[in-house]
Amino acid sequence: MPIMYMMTSGSLEAGDCWPGDFFRSTNVEMSVKTIRDNLADAINRVAYAGERVILTRKSKGVAALVSMEDLAALQKLEDEADVKAARKARKEKGSIPLATIKARLGMK
Repeated sequence: MPIMYMMTSGSLEAGDCWPGDFFRSTNVEMSVKTIRDNLADAINRVAYAGERVILTRKSKGVAALVSMEDLAALQKLEDEADVKAARKARKEKGSIPLATIKARLGMK
């Protein structure tokens, strides 16, 4: 049975700025059914060709295979967002003591 791939464009919009080649990779969509028989091919596309494989079920994306470089970039973005949110939270007034939060959650 031939393998059907659908190429999709990245979601980078004008004015967006991302580190490195984060949005320059090609996206390939594969159904979950197809990936079962072609996992090695999909992993090679990700690892060696720099593609992203979007797994679909009923034509909707449900998961993705990305390179370790893409994963590191995503984690870096998440970490930066967490630091920004933590800094903002520390500046806010009216904090709630930890003991109060634990009591609300039924923790000791």
